Order: sequence, then structure tokens, then C-alpha cells
Amino acid sequence: MSPQEFQDVKGRTFRAAVSLTTAARLREIGFDVNKMGEPDFWVRLAEDPELLGKVLWLMVEPSATVQGVTPEDFGNSLEGDAIYAASQAMREALLSFCQPGVRPALRNLLEKGKAAQQIAIEQLANEVEKLTPEQILTLSNSGTNSPGSQE
Repeated sequence: MSPQEFQDVKGRTFRAAVSLTTAARLREIGFDVNKMGEPDFWVRLAEDPELLGKVLWLMVEPSATVQGVTPEDFGNSLEGDAIYAASQAMREALLSFCQPGVRPALRNLLEKGKAAQQIAIEQLANEVEKLTPEQILTLSNSGTNSPGSQE
């Protein structure tokens, strides 16, 4: 399987690709591939699953329609590891769309973003590890009305 290919939870293989037509359609939904060098470009995809789904669909639509897959079916077939695999294929497709001279810098940006994300995950894991069950109970009750509280 090429770096731009991935499988959904049903085992179907899709190929993420960006053509000039796809780039124009992505811009129509507010996702401008010309802004790949901006860190917010990648953050938006990580923080907005709806946008991620739309972007992925537009990138795989040619290979999906050949298989008779609808946008709704495609969205329903992405969960867990399939989302991660699709995201990786999407990144590779976006990088392939760039000029060759720009790709190393963008790949470096993505790698640094992954490293930052890993640090954040480790910090979260360390903080969770320090919590006692009583602290978790207190956190879960904060901001909620317990039976004995008054409004």
C-alpha cells in the first residue's frame, strides 16, 4: 500500500490525492492548501473532526465513488485506527501536492508538531497518574450540582 492509501474499518482501500480540482474544492469549504506552511493549517484538522471528514472525503472521492461508497458511508467507516491511517494518508497527499523544494520544510513542521503532541500526551498521562480516586471524584463533581448542593 502506498503512503497515500489507507483502509477503513470495512477493509476497503482508498487513495488520498490532491489535484488542482481537489484543491479548488477544498478552498470552497474553507480549507486552503496554499496555507500548509502555517501551523494553524494542521491544528484545524486535528481539532475539527467534521472538517477532517470533509477534507478526507474530497481527497478520496474519486477512489470512493468507483467503489460505490457514499460520503455518509465513508464517514461511518472511519473510526479508531482507520481515522489515524486516513489522516496519515491525507498528510502524504497534501505534501505530494506541494513543490518538491517545500516538502522537507513542511515535513519538518509536521514532525515537530508530532513531537509536541507526544510531549502533551506524556504530560497528561503523568498528571492523570498522580491523581487519587478522591481527586477524580472531586473533579467529576466540580461544576455539577450534587444532590446535597444548593443552587
